[in-house]
Amino acid sequence: MQNVVVTLGAAGCLLVNAQTVKYIEGFKVKAVDTVGAGDSFTGSLGALIDEGYSVEDALRVCSAVGALAVQKSGAIPSMPYRRDVEKFIAERSSAN
Repeated sequence: MQNVVVTLGAAGCLLVNAQTVKYIEGFKVKAVDTVGAGDSFTGSLGALIDEGYSVEDALRVCSAVGALAVQKSGAIPSMPYRRDVEKFIAERSSAN
């Protein structure tokens, strides 16, 4: 299946394919520097798909990766570690 992902910055992203248009909500954070956020989002998407995640599930994680990336300055220093992404998601899941 062919998919198109439209990133919407802090608002999240859209998954578009022949069957659906699905909105994935972003995370509200205080952005310091957006340099590298798209690279971290896209890189994590490729890695997660390679690991066997569904596109939709991967995009939820990618939104967290991007949210973490914008909270630090610089492209390379802002790339989050997996453990930090997992902690970020877990903290927001337990708050609901």
